[in-house]
Amino acid sequence: MRAQILRCALSHFSRDGFEATSLRTIADELDVSVPTLRNYFGSKDGLLVATLERLIDVVDLGVQEIVSQGLTDPERAVRVALSADASNRALSRDLMAHVIRVAATEPEVTRIMNRLRSSLEAAVVYGQKEAGGRQDVEASRLAQILADLIIGAMVDWVQSPETETEAHTEVVVRTVIDLIVPRAGPRVPVPAEQVFEAMPLPEPVPQARGLRSELQNRILDVAHRLFAAHGVRETSLDAIADELSISQLTIFYHFGSKDGLLAQLAVDIADVIDGGVADVLAEEKDSDLREGIALIPRKIGDLPDFGPKLSAEILRVMVTHPDARMAARRIHGAMARLVAMGQDRGIVRSDHGPVLLARIILDLTYGGLLRWIQDPTRPVPESALDTMRSVRLFLRGDPSEARD
Repeated sequence: MRAQILRCALSHFSRDGFEATSLRTIADELDVSVPTLRNYFGSKDGLLVATLERLIDVVDLGVQEIVSQGLTDPERAVRVALSADASNRALSRDLMAHVIRVAATEPEVTRIMNRLRSSLEAAVVYGQKEAGGRQDVEASRLAQILADLIIGAMVDWVQSPETETEAHTEVVVRTVIDLIVPRAGPRVPVPAEQVFEAMPLPEPVPQARGLRSELQNRILDVAHRLFAAHGVRETSLDAIADELSISQLTIFYHFGSKDGLLAQLAVDIADVIDGGVADVLAEEKDSDLREGIALIPRKIGDLPDFGPKLSAEILRVMVTHPDARMAARRIHGAMARLVAMGQDRGIVRSDHGPVLLARIILDLTYGGLLRWIQDPTRPVPESALDTMRSVRLFLRGDPSEARD
């Protein structure tokens, strides 16, 4: 019955949308009661957690297949292990956006992500012993990097509706192979990478805070503080309006909804990163540029009052709201400009184009951010440093950068 409920729920979520599907709709189709559904999953969010569980089940089976068949061809092994990634993308982007949100609210997600890391570590250990996998990074550390990459790539895929799923999956597969297998000789780009390099990215724009009215900035400041203190879902527009002694209609007029407020917070994040990149690009010293390569995780870590739940909600609106989606593209563009300068100066690998390299950096950053969301007791600077090490390992191939 559990599997039947999950199949029915995912069908409705993907076809009709998460918010539009009620537990009653699922129960009626299966001819069971709503309490029966709650007995198995607790809530709709519980069904989303079960979606992640299914993904890890497929990864587990893939790793078992690699070992049982004695696979030693890295590409074939990676494709077997990541078959879950491809199958999960058959789900709608809307549904995956809600999966991102529950990462901050459901404690079961931490257990599931630990399962993913354990499965990947088993695959890495096998690869190191039997398939010529890289030996210069500990298996547990490499598995963590791969988990961040795969999870972050799911966020990236959800944010990029203009990118074909097949091209996106192919790039993830190639990046994983690139991380786990030492290369001999130059790397040949695959056609899927050309899809990313052809993507137009926005140029820097004036900072939004300077373009907003004083009232708009005051509304955002209060909303940010209340969201961080109490949670987005727990904070009503009435509460924001009351603190400002304005009407709720005034907030609607300027921002439309709570998601509109969240989208503008995403725009502010893009402004911070855009400004930081501009500062780094203005420097002439390679040492400053090397530090700037890992700028995004550090800048995000420096932002004030973005707790785990608020961060998860902002990641969600980066999928669902056009202004926030554009903010994500601006962050991508800023990183691509930074990478391009690093390539010009010969301090960043040049076998990928700057747009694709920037995308992979963001995947690692999103994965690290979601890991922190699941474990907010870990200090933000420590989490950011961990992600910076992963980014440097990929960009420069320096094993020392991957060690704790």
